[in-house]
Amino acid sequence: MMLTRSFCCFRGLSAGAERKLWRAGCLTWEQLPLAGRILSPRKALDLTRQLPELKSALKGRVADCFLKRLPVGHRLRIWPEFTEGAAFLDVETTGLGRRDELTVIGLWQAGRMRHFIRGQNLCEFLEVWRKIEVLVTFNGTRFDLPVLMRTFGLTCPPPHIDLMFESKPYGYSGGLKSIERSLGIRREADEAGDGGDAVSLWRSHEKGDTASLARLIRYNTRDVLSLVALSGILLKRSFDGYPGPLPDSCSLTTESFRLTTTG
Repeated sequence: MMLTRSFCCFRGLSAGAERKLWRAGCLTWEQLPLAGRILSPRKALDLTRQLPELKSALKGRVADCFLKRLPVGHRLRIWPEFTEGAAFLDVETTGLGRRDELTVIGLWQAGRMRHFIRGQNLCEFLEVWRKIEVLVTFNGTRFDLPVLMRTFGLTCPPPHIDLMFESKPYGYSGGLKSIERSLGIRREADEAGDGGDAVSLWRSHEKGDTASLARLIRYNTRDVLSLVALSGILLKRSFDGYPGPLPDSCSLTTESFRLTTTG
């Protein structure tokens, strides 16, 4: 488990202090008694007192408990523990403002890529919404989530990780496409474009151009799968300095997520 290798989710313990614990041989929660070697007795006792709460949160699958404790750049550590319930999402709209109408929702969850399209099956998204334990977006705090909440009249979003903020501690800034390029993630020709192109494709679709919708879906799919690939990279980076072996969930690659798209 990734979370049981994490100590910066304990209140009062920084990522730097976590690395000191790792270097001292304290690699998992079960080895917490070793913390007394480098921490003050008072601090070590405080960590020990927090342990039952964290174990209960992990057993009860309370993602919020960890998201509120983990520092920015380390929040993806909850992903391997919530594999089936984690959803990677990107939306398209009729314009570039938050008040524009929702047209397409792309969602990857439990190894399946799905799309919900205005005028076809958009309302079916609500059947999926309640099953999301952790939502992952890029700039979703400012855009995707407000659009979803307004469109469907929702008031309580699931625990949320915004990769735009998670990327910055590792020097990845700008938009998703810029970060893709810096990481060597390449798009096929029919996956390229930007938000303005997505708007134009939807308008062409409304005018009867069937190829435009297919092109929009390909573009949206690449956005979503790039979120998954980026998450794998950031998850691994969050464990820089960990001296022991890590589970396979930290070895995620872009090619792992070129999946079949389903409606």
